Amino acid sequence: MRPTLLRGWPLFCITNLMNAKRLIIISAVLAMFFSACATKLPFDASLPIIRISEADKSDIQQFGSDFTVNPYMEPVTMLRGKLYEFFIVKVSFNLSLDSQIAITAKAVSPDGKEVAKVYDQYTFAEFWDANTSGESNLGAKITRKTSSISRSCIPAFEFFQRAGQSEMFIPLVSKNPIPRPAIITIEVVPSTGSTVTYTYNLE
Repeated sequence: MRPTLLRGWPLFCITNLMNAKRLIIISAVLAMFFSACATKLPFDASLPIIRISEADKSDIQQFGSDFTVNPYMEPVTMLRGKLYEFFIVKVSFNLSLDSQIAITAKAVSPDGKEVAKVYDQYTFAEFWDANTSGESNLGAKITRKTSSISRSCIPAFEFFQRAGQSEMFIPLVSKNPIPRPAIITIEVVPSTGSTVTYTYNLE
């Protein structure tokens, strides 16, 4: 018997795709509880407590060479090209004490209109859930992408962070292109230190 088709997809492919997408959401929820605690190095008194910058090419490429495995690279289709534009912010922590972190982030036009959406782990996983297509070896690629989100994206806009050095990323996403000019503002408030603000003029 021929497999049932839905919008041109065999039923078994649709089932596998749905199961793979569920993995994104489940992993992201679990990551919100565990990922923020990981650090790479101990506190270094010679470094700033918090540094905020635009993620550079090497920051992005550490997660993979293309968007099928790298969540910080924009999805591209053969027919429509690049559908979204990302602006990825890197936050480097160097905390002497365990801290509660609060983050506010926005991207607005000069008249105050929002031009890009800011994501945390859960909502970024949902974004990729909605923008994952049926490429080959889908399950393994989703697992890798989900793992990268859980290890590196901010878990929420308020979260607990262990003492020591670590890095996290804040994705800002818009339909391609991000309307310009735009002002991107990131504010990070640790419970054990001073507020740090980052502003970038996107021209």
